Amino acid sequence: MEKILNKVIKKIEIENNCLDKLNMFIEEVCVNCSILFLVDFLTYKNYKNKLDELKKSSVNNIEVFVVYNFSQKTIEKLENKINETYNLVVGIGEFYTLKFAQYFAIKSNIMYAFVNLNILKSELFCKYNQNFSLINCYYPPHFVLIEDISLCKQQIFDLYCNVFKFAYIIIEYNLQNENENLFNFLKEYKIILNELSEKNILKSVVALGLILNKYNIEFYLNKQNFSSEFSEFINSHILGLSYKCIFKVLNENNLYFSRYYKKDNSVINSYENFDFNFYKFYLISKKKNILKILKNYEVLFENFYNKLKNLSIEKYYNITKNFNVKKILNKLSSDASGSLFLKKMQFFELFNFF
Repeated sequence: MEKILNKVIKKIEIENNCLDKLNMFIEEVCVNCSILFLVDFLTYKNYKNKLDELKKSSVNNIEVFVVYNFSQKTIEKLENKINETYNLVVGIGEFYTLKFAQYFAIKSNIMYAFVNLNILKSELFCKYNQNFSLINCYYPPHFVLIEDISLCKQQIFDLYCNVFKFAYIIIEYNLQNENENLFNFLKEYKIILNELSEKNILKSVVALGLILNKYNIEFYLNKQNFSSEFSEFINSHILGLSYKCIFKVLNENNLYFSRYYKKDNSVINSYENFDFNFYKFYLISKKKNILKILKNYEVLFENFYNKLKNLSIEKYYNITKNFNVKKILNKLSSDASGSLFLKKMQFFELFNFF
C-alpha cells in the first residue's frame, strides 16, 4: 500500500458529545471511502446505538471492529480484514485501545484518528507506546476528539499525576550535560505547571502531550503495562531520591567498575565505548550542583503531594498505604530505558545499588 500517513495533528477538539461531530471530522479527511472503527468492548456496549447511527448517516463505508484484547490474534484478524480501500482507522474509547489503533494503523500505512471518551493521558499525543512494539517510525493522528466529561475529584487527581510525573526530566536535564532538547521541553513544561488548575486540567494535559511530541520525549520510568498514573508519579519521586542517595555518598574512591557487569559478557562490548575516566570526573564535578537541584526537587514534590491530598485525600491515602518502596526501586532499575542517566552510568557500582 502507498504510504498515506499523516505528518501533523490537524485538529484537537475538546467537545461535549463528540461522537455527534465525528462524521463531520471524518468527511474533512475522506469521502466515499472505507473507514475502520476500533472500539473497546465497554465503549461498544455503552455507545452501540450511536455507532449504528454514525454508520447509517455517513457518506463513507464504516465498519466497526470490537477490540476485546490486544493479542497477536486480534492483529491477525484485522490484517485479514484490511485492504487498500481503507483510508482511515479511528480508535474510539479508552487510552490503550487508541494506542492499539495507532499501532495497527501505522503498521498498515493508513491514516488514523482518535476519539477519547475516557480519562485523558498526555501520552496519547506522542510516541509513547509501551504495550505494543511500535515500529520505528511514528506518525501523529489526523485529528483528536476528546469528550469533555464531567470530572470527579478522583479523575482530576489522576490528571494531575499525569502532568506531575514528568518532573523527573528536571533532574535528567541537569545530569545529561544540559541537553538542549530537554531544556526547551522544560521551559514549556514549567509554564504548564504554573498555569495548572482544575478548570484547565484537560487543556493542560493536551498541552503537555503536544510538547512531549514536539521534543520527542519518551516516558521511560516505567515499562509495566497498565500502570496507574499515581505509581508513575511515585516513580518520578523515587528516582529523585535514588539520585540523592547516590550523590550524597559519591566520591573518587567508590566510583569503580560494577561487579555485576564483570559477570555479564553481553555488556562488555558496550563498556568498551564507555569513557570511564571522563564520567568519573564528570560525576565528581557535578556533585555539589546536583545535590542543590535535588533539594529543590524534593520541595517541588512536597508541593505536588500537598496538591494531591487537597484534591482527594481518600484516594491519596488508599493508594500510598499499599506502596512497597523496595519493589518500586527494583522495577525502576529493571524497567527504565537506556535514556535515563541512571542506566547510562550502570557500569559504576554505585549506580547499581538496587
